[in-house]
Amino acid sequence: MSCCLSLLLLLAAVPAFSAEWIVIPAGERQVQAYLARPQAGEGKVAVVLIHEIFGLSDWVISVADRLAAAGYTALAPDLLSGMGPEGGRTPDFADQSALTRAVSGLPPAQVSADLRAVAAYAAALARISCPVYGFYGGNDGRINATLPATTEKMQAAGKVYEPVTYEKAGHGFLRAGAESGATEANRLAHDQAWTRWLDLLGRLTSSLPSAVEEASWGQTKSR
Repeated sequence: MSCCLSLLLLLAAVPAFSAEWIVIPAGERQVQAYLARPQAGEGKVAVVLIHEIFGLSDWVISVADRLAAAGYTALAPDLLSGMGPEGGRTPDFADQSALTRAVSGLPPAQVSADLRAVAAYAAALARISCPVYGFYGGNDGRINATLPATTEKMQAAGKVYEPVTYEKAGHGFLRAGAESGATEANRLAHDQAWTRWLDLLGRLTSSLPSAVEEASWGQTKSR
């Protein structure tokens, strides 16, 4: 009996996904990315995870793993690829301060190009063809101040925009709520947001006739 129990425990411990690091050519740059997908093969829907100012952290990797375990392919590029010491990436920086300095020290020309891209994106609002889902913390005034105007413009353009605000949760609650010392508000918001996210992915998946016949993208914003 103990042998069978040990075998069952061992099988239960085997992750339901596989993961690897890949390299994506981006012009003259080589962007390293973390790819996680279900053991059965390609996921029902592919999700691209864009990390926050902290770089491609262990938390972002854990999110990719959780998505893969739920049946989705998750790809998380390290946007700091090549910017670390000796051409390294996020984990090669000495500490969080070094990461912040690296982001702050981006070449002015590159920053200007990024700002122009953001402006062009905003100008292209009327051309958005996918649903946009927002996840916002109630205790995040700077971000939430933008919601009324965004909602108004999206409605005027006839676009699907579904923002949800999680009361008393702070900025970055999806990450903060997963930490061991999380506040009750952040923990609750994290759990509710994660459930909502998986539900949205399930709805998007069920609306696809075939992964080959049609590609559909949904944007999610977590603050």
